Amino acid sequence: MSYQPKVQTWASNARARPYSQEDFDQRDLRLIGKAWAKFEEMQAAAVGNAPAWMRDSKAIVNWICESAGITVKRYLELRELQTKWPDNVPAWASGQGHDEYVSGCEPA
Repeated sequence: MSYQPKVQTWASNARARPYSQEDFDQRDLRLIGKAWAKFEEMQAAAVGNAPAWMRDSKAIVNWICESAGITVKRYLELRELQTKWPDNVPAWASGQGHDEYVSGCEPA
C-alpha cells in the first residue's frame, strides 16, 4: 500500500466563519489601492500631456471608483472609516498624558 497524500478540496478549505463587514472593507480597500496605483502609473506616463480629467479631483475619484468597481458613496464611507478613532482609545493615543510616546511627532 503506497502513501496517498490527502487532496484538499474546495469544501475542505471553506471558511470556518461567514464573511464579515471587515472582510468586505479590506477587499474594497485593496481594490481602491490597485486603482490608485494604476492611476499613478497613467499620470506618470502622461506628464506634460495629461488630460483635463486627471487634474480634477472629483473626476479622479470617479475614475478610481469605476476602476475598483465600487460606488463613490462606498469610497467615501471607507475613507471615513479609516480616519475614525475607536471608542476605546489608550491614554497615550488620546493626548491624555504619556507624552513620551509621541514626542517628536508634534508639528514644527
